[in-house]
Amino acid sequence: MTSTRFTFTILIGLLLSASTLRAETLVVVGVMIDAKGDRVAGAPVRLCATETKLGAPLAEDRTSSRGVFTLYRTNVGGDLGELYVVYAGDDGKAEPVKVTLSPVTDGRREARTSDLVVLAVPMATSVAKPDALAYLAASTNTETVLVKAGLTSQAAADALVKQQTESILARASLTGTEATAAAKDELGKRLIDGTLTAAIMSANPRAAVVVVR
Repeated sequence: MTSTRFTFTILIGLLLSASTLRAETLVVVGVMIDAKGDRVAGAPVRLCATETKLGAPLAEDRTSSRGVFTLYRTNVGGDLGELYVVYAGDDGKAEPVKVTLSPVTDGRREARTSDLVVLAVPMATSVAKPDALAYLAASTNTETVLVKAGLTSQAAADALVKQQTESILARASLTGTEATAAAKDELGKRLIDGTLTAAIMSANPRAAVVVVR
C-alpha cells in the first residue's frame, strides 16, 4: 500500500511538472481604428477565450496614442477554445477580431491581429441598412464572445441584443414583415454562431422604443 501511494504521488508530481512546462505566454498586438480609418487612442480592449468561463478576460489594455494595443498573459495552459480581441468601451461597437496564434517559440505564442474597427452608435433617426446591419453584427458578436467567456449571462445578452435589434431596425425603417425577415436573415449570416439567434428572431422593430446603447 505504501509503495502504491508513493508511486501515485510521484505520478501526480510528474503531471504537475509537465503542466508547468507546457504553460505559455501569450502576446497579442493590434491596432484600433474608427470607421474612417483613423486610429483610436485610449480605448479599452480585452482578450477573451471562449472555453475558459473565467468570468474575466485573459488580458486587458488601453490603446496607445497611436491606437496600438498589446494584450499579454503569462502561465497559460489547457484548452482555451477560440481567442478574440473585443472592444470594451461605451462609444460604439466593434466586430470582435479572431486571434490566430503563432507556434510556440521559447514558451511564447504571439499574434498580430487585423485592425479592430469601432463603429459609432447609430444616433440618427434614419440609418442606412448596411450601417444598421454592420452595427448589429458587431454588437451581437461581441455579446456572443462575452457569454462564452463568462463575462455576461445569456439572459443579459439576449435582452440587450433583442432591444438593439428592435431599435436599430426601426431606425433603418426595416419594420415591414418582409423587410424585417430579410434583415434578420442577412444579420444571421454575419454571426459567429447561433448563441443569440433566438434573441434576434424574437425582436419586433414595430414595437421598438428607439434607444441605442
